[in-house]
Amino acid sequence: MSFFRSTIFRHRRGNNNNTGPPDDEGRDSPHENQRHRATEGGSTELGLPAPEEHPEDIKQSINAVQSFLAARLAMKCYSCASNITENFSVRNWIRRWSEGAKGNPAKGCYLCAATCSSCGALTCLGCGNKVRNSRNPHEIEGYYMDWCCDDGRVFGIWLLLARYDRVEIRWQAPSSVTQNKQPPARNSHSPSQRKTQDARGIGYADDSMGRYSPFTDFFHEGSWFQPVYSNRPLQFHGSDEKEDEFVAKVFDFVGQMIPGPMSKNLPSELHAMLQLGLLLDKVADLLRNDSLDDVTKRSDVYKAAFGLVSKLSSHPELIDLAKCARYHKQQTPGLEILSSSKPQQYDSPPLILGERIASVGERLKQLARQSKIVLESVESQDLNTRSGEDLLLCCESILSLYSVISAGQEGIGMRTRASPQEKWEAFHQEHGVSRDEGVFDRTHAYYSKAITMTYSSPGRIKRMVTEVANMSTSLPIGIFVKVSESRPDFMKCLIMGPPDSPYGYALFETAVGKTINPNLHPDGKVCLSLLGTWRDGDAAAQWQPGKSTILSVLISIQAMIFTEDPWRNEPAYTSAVGTMADIRARRYVEKIQPQIVTAGMLNWLTQPRHRYGIWQKVIRAHFKYNKANILAKVDKWANENPVLKFRGIVQELKLAIEDINRR
Repeated sequence: MSFFRSTIFRHRRGNNNNTGPPDDEGRDSPHENQRHRATEGGSTELGLPAPEEHPEDIKQSINAVQSFLAARLAMKCYSCASNITENFSVRNWIRRWSEGAKGNPAKGCYLCAATCSSCGALTCLGCGNKVRNSRNPHEIEGYYMDWCCDDGRVFGIWLLLARYDRVEIRWQAPSSVTQNKQPPARNSHSPSQRKTQDARGIGYADDSMGRYSPFTDFFHEGSWFQPVYSNRPLQFHGSDEKEDEFVAKVFDFVGQMIPGPMSKNLPSELHAMLQLGLLLDKVADLLRNDSLDDVTKRSDVYKAAFGLVSKLSSHPELIDLAKCARYHKQQTPGLEILSSSKPQQYDSPPLILGERIASVGERLKQLARQSKIVLESVESQDLNTRSGEDLLLCCESILSLYSVISAGQEGIGMRTRASPQEKWEAFHQEHGVSRDEGVFDRTHAYYSKAITMTYSSPGRIKRMVTEVANMSTSLPIGIFVKVSESRPDFMKCLIMGPPDSPYGYALFETAVGKTINPNLHPDGKVCLSLLGTWRDGDAAAQWQPGKSTILSVLISIQAMIFTEDPWRNEPAYTSAVGTMADIRARRYVEKIQPQIVTAGMLNWLTQPRHRYGIWQKVIRAHFKYNKANILAKVDKWANENPVLKFRGIVQELKLAIEDINRR
């Protein structure tokens, strides 16, 4: 039993035999009580917005796929002119092709051709002529694909896209739907007798083979299954080994069938069906993942996704599908129903579109930034292992693909009239993590320990490289990390105090040299449960090898040490309440404010080793883009704390900020 035997598509019989496949799987309407009707409140019964008129390009795409499918299903036998598409269904068509083309190149053409039940002739639904087999049919995992003409190829792509949508829509259904349905009796002829499945109907094994096979009834839908469309927008699922296998196969087959860059004047229907279907939305969803570790662990599905995007990006007529913003599909009936000339005959939701969202290429940007950092560390011995080489190959693929998609778009995205906050965020995105050999300096607290280290446990440096790469797209605004070019395990961090805290907009390394917080000692020692240096906290708050990260430490410092109430960070006062406790907490803030302004702001501007050190770019950008917020903050502090005015710290700071912004 082939993988594609599971590609079942249910929809109801219409009056026209060419457009209404038999409903032999579910004799009752699968969505009898789930019709989408607009209510007086301007929404559907499922709580989604009432569908608005589609944008012009979407309307053109729908018209294109409807005309395309109607033309294919109107084809007659080239030999005897008999109807060859009566009772057409995607499920049966793909089953027929996969069973015939498994290991048989001569039957790869079944993907685009129909056999006449009257005379046995094989007619291409693309051109209506006798099928012409190619000498070199495409093959993936023993399945052969062949097509007679361009329209035959596009029809094969349409079949796979339509099938994928049906599977994805079923994934969207609440799990309780399948769990509450009972399978047919054992004397039924349903293929489910031979399979083991989970609650969603995912096949685990073929009893005849005695082992799990992703090609066996992967998504069997018995007649008891009645899909229900949820009352929330489409939401793709996370990592699942079997889902990944299925999706990877679809990526591979569709990518193999898409024409190469030498093919000119592609049928407009190809672009339309790729735009309307959910397959590219699935690609974009996968690329939202900003963990290179996870990408390499799920390498098969990501490799297939990169291959599909690469194929699209290599063709000038298709690259916009990867390069341009997409419409957010809040709800869709799937490509097959959208392609029907009579979609109203189906009990299914309408196509509801939201605003435009990030393109596939934009989704890839985060992974590309991480990949660049990893590839800059190729000299590490830890990356010479098998897993390290896999990581490097993955990063090379990502960067190569992103360079193609982003060509000609450099500088696009930052508005010329962007606000200072937007410019600060853009600066942080670009410079949050960077490599600088200046980090490996004698003044570093761990310099002596680093130069005497003669052994590093296997995998340690690789872990550091991937952690740094992940941080490049995950650091909160205001945290900066610099990593040594020669030692990925050697770094320095700079943290901006949260705006609403007594440390707002001040910049700190951990070794401040002054007491500004009970949990941050002048010598740089940090008291934090995560580091095992804080006496309270349960085991879950402690460092978890293999799970805890440097990122989690930095976030904890910013959020839990540079807090709104630092006095209560002292273990003895953690639970202190009452008027006197509040007074002591306020006085503590007033006491440390001069040190905060001096060490966290003024020294960065007036001391050459700080102003012109490794954080030089950060200092300049910080006091340029956050200037107004900084001045407003210190003026407020000065009005509440006479000590700041008396010492002249605020006035000195203002002059220093003006000076750095003049240069």
